Amino acid sequence: MIADLSPGEREQWADRLTQWQTETGDYIMDDAFDAAQAAFLHGWDHPPLVRVLQGEISKGGAWEGEAPWYADDLAAARLDVLEQQERYQEYLYLAEAEGQMERYVLMLARLGRVQEAVDEGLRHLYKPSQLLALVKALREGGALTEVLRVAEHGLTRGGHVAPLANWLCDLALGMGESELALRAAEVACRTNPGLDVYLRIQTLAGDRWPQLKENLLAHMRKGAQGFGGGHVDVLLQ
Repeated sequence: MIADLSPGEREQWADRLTQWQTETGDYIMDDAFDAAQAAFLHGWDHPPLVRVLQGEISKGGAWEGEAPWYADDLAAARLDVLEQQERYQEYLYLAEAEGQMERYVLMLARLGRVQEAVDEGLRHLYKPSQLLALVKALREGGALTEVLRVAEHGLTRGGHVAPLANWLCDLALGMGESELALRAAEVACRTNPGLDVYLRIQTLAGDRWPQLKENLLAHMRKGAQGFGGGHVDVLLQ
């Protein structure tokens, strides 16, 4: 591990990477070893990094001046090491400082800091895939009330929300929340139509099915070119 090397040994490894980069310059990108070189040169005793790991979160994060292009890659590698070593508070400090907010929020959830995870997740996570990862982590911890809150919020985010909506539909059905299951299934069908979710809506809708059916079919016909093809099975059926 880099932490076990002396400053001199780390510098030797950085020089070796420079040599490899020169020798392989015709085959790989010129900056392919930049992150690894920085890891060896800075180690874990780079002053800005040390400050972050002690909880001093600043605008520059773990860098003096502007962060380099490989900052996210190096931050991810450092976070992996901290997680393996169970240095969870330092993990949270570094993730926050380096803007690795999905990893920050998921670690809060895994540590059982549920309310913080929910608050920070609603504040910083925008992609449905990120919110799906969060609700899964919260579900593993048994925080069902918070799961429903975050998942329902995710339904309003737009974008590729169908996986989250389908997941929520399954959970809601298991909890006896049929109205929520129906709403989630409708969102899934509107964003990524398919025969399975269409038939599920039919089962859940009861007396409301005729009107919902007409609305869904009109939506599919109107946006046919934007769908992946699942709507064809629905329209044929």
